Amino acid sequence: MCASQQPEFDTRDRERVYEFIREHSPVSPAELHDAEVVPVTPDRSEQVLAILKRDGYVTEVEGMLRDSYRPGESEQLRVEDIDVRVREARLEDLSGLAGVIRQVIEGETYIVGESIMDQLADADTLLHGDSASTPIYFVALVDGEVIGWVHLEGREINKLDGVVYLTMGLLDEYRGLGIGSQLMSRACTWAGTYGYRKLSSNVPATNTSAIDFLEMNGWERECARPDHYTIDGDTTDEVLLSYNF
Repeated sequence: MCASQQPEFDTRDRERVYEFIREHSPVSPAELHDAEVVPVTPDRSEQVLAILKRDGYVTEVEGMLRDSYRPGESEQLRVEDIDVRVREARLEDLSGLAGVIRQVIEGETYIVGESIMDQLADADTLLHGDSASTPIYFVALVDGEVIGWVHLEGREINKLDGVVYLTMGLLDEYRGLGIGSQLMSRACTWAGTYGYRKLSSNVPATNTSAIDFLEMNGWERECARPDHYTIDGDTTDEVLLSYNF
């Protein structure tokens, strides 16, 4: 099941200031003051901002305030004597990530996975420098090697604002251990933190293992498009699934 992770604050003033910076980042201190986010004295406002900086929620670079909250940057879990690390993908993961995606899409009906291979041809995809924007990848690693991934991407269409599209995969030998659910949880945490209201995924009806996995993690079927794909000469439906926060 998805469980988004949101920052918690001791006072309403800190929460309001953080939310304003997160929604309007980057923001100058003057803009924050002029917005009158909290009805307090200038000294109190500076104190609130100093606490947010100290606690890692906000950073100031070249006079501009930015959201710097990054929940669970790296998560460690142990399953059946295997140590697994889940974190945001880095440039050094590019080769391993591409290899894992290639293995997964060769072994299954994985239409969307084929399209993101094109994105990985451009290393800048993993180095856009903004953890609040898409596309973004998270990877699961064993002994430093990529064994699974989750990919999130928004759409530049106003009507789809607040929706992020998910693709994920895991090598066969690591399935059924809870690693996929951990990757899913990481994706949900990211989406919830950055204000998305819905996760969505399009899956060929023949990929029953992917559909079963999503439904086991709380996703619901929205609709199906008949005969949308042609795979190995046969037509098959596309199933649209979603998770609403």
